[in-house]
Amino acid sequence: MRAVGLLPLVLLLLASGCATIDEPRQANTSFFDRLHPAQDPQHDDLIALEMALIERPIYDAYLDKDLWSVVDERLGSLASRSALQANGFKVGELGGVAPAEFMRMLTSNRSCINPRSITLRSGGSTKLVLGPALEHSRFDLVQDTSVRPTDFDKVQYELMVSATLTNDGRTCLKCTPQARHGEETTTFHPVPGGWLPRQEQQLEIFSGLTWEITVSPSQFVVVGGQMDMPESLGHECFIRAGETPPVRRLLVMRPIRAMPGLSLDLSGRNAVAPVLAIQAADSARDVSNPHY
Repeated sequence: MRAVGLLPLVLLLLASGCATIDEPRQANTSFFDRLHPAQDPQHDDLIALEMALIERPIYDAYLDKDLWSVVDERLGSLASRSALQANGFKVGELGGVAPAEFMRMLTSNRSCINPRSITLRSGGSTKLVLGPALEHSRFDLVQDTSVRPTDFDKVQYELMVSATLTNDGRTCLKCTPQARHGEETTTFHPVPGGWLPRQEQQLEIFSGLTWEITVSPSQFVVVGGQMDMPESLGHECFIRAGETPPVRRLLVMRPIRAMPGLSLDLSGRNAVAPVLAIQAADSARDVSNPHY
C-alpha cells in the first residue's frame, strides 16, 4: 500500500530532476507552482534557500566517489577552485535528472538531517552549521603558497551564504567557510532602553576560500570534504572519524524564488520547511501506514 502511494511522487521527482523544500502550512502547493516567480511586488526579491545535511557512514562509497562523477565542479574562477581543492573541499552543482541514490538520500529520515528552508531578501545572507561542534580541531590552512598550521578548541564550523537574484532568473550564491571557537565571552549591545548581553566566541573567517556559484531553481549545490586529505579544513568540516559512529556529511543547497504567503523571517534565521520529497513521503506514510 505504501509503495503504491509513493509511486507517483517518485515518477514526478525523476521527471523533474530535483527535490524542493516546501513550507508546512503550504503542504498542498504544487511543486511546479513553487518554481514561478512571486507576483506580489513586496515579495519579488525573496529567495527561499533550501538546505539539508546528508549524513552517511564515513567510508560511504557513494559520497566518496560515485556522486562526484555526475557533479560539475567547474565553479567560479580557477584560483577559487584551486584554493578549495588545496584545503580539502569538494564543491559543485548537480543539474538535469538527479541520480536515484541522491534522491534516496534526500528522502531518507536516517540520512537527511534536519532539512531547512531559510527566507532571505536578494543580497541577504545566513550561516549554515556544518555539523556538531568539536572539542578540538587541527588542520593546515593553505593560502597561496603558504601553509599555516591551525588549532581550534570548542569550534563550530559554518558556511556563510549570501544569495542574490540575477536578471535571468537564477541565483548567485556567495559562500565563505568560517569557524566560531574558544570560550564564550559576554558582550553588551545597545537596545532601546538599555543593553542586551550576548554570549559570543571568537570568529575566524576564511575569506581566501570564498567561492561563488550561479544556479537555476532546478539545480542543487553540493559541498563536502575530501576523504584523502585528513589534515585539511574541508575534512574537519565534513568528515568526522571521532564521532560514534564515524560519519561523513554533505551539505545540499537549492535556492528558489519564494512565493507570497510564505511565513517570513527576514533575519535569515527561520528554519521551517522540510524537503518536499520528504514531506510527501511522510504524508504518504501517515495515510497508508500510521504505524510506520
